[in-house]
Amino acid sequence: MTVETISTAVLASIGYAVLFYIKSELPDLGSFPLEQMLSELIKRFNVGKFVSTIIIGGVVGVLISLRGGTVLQETFEVQFSIYAVYIITVENILKTIWRLIKNR
Repeated sequence: MTVETISTAVLASIGYAVLFYIKSELPDLGSFPLEQMLSELIKRFNVGKFVSTIIIGGVVGVLISLRGGTVLQETFEVQFSIYAVYIITVENILKTIWRLIKNR
């Protein structure tokens, strides 16, 4: 297992979690002044969702690492993006399964 692969996946999951959190909350906060908008973003932040996304990123990183994947310096940006797509896919599959089980 390589630390670089796992940490790249975790960083991708953190980036994904922050970016999509801001994207989801911004329409509600668009009319606020900047300082109040930042304050509201911090107040509404859901730590549980954030941590679960990071955990999924870590698991994806471990799985990629166990499969033999490595991070090469010249392709870091590409691999970062690919890992983010893996994390988004896995997270959405897990959310779908959870909702199907929960709504039965």
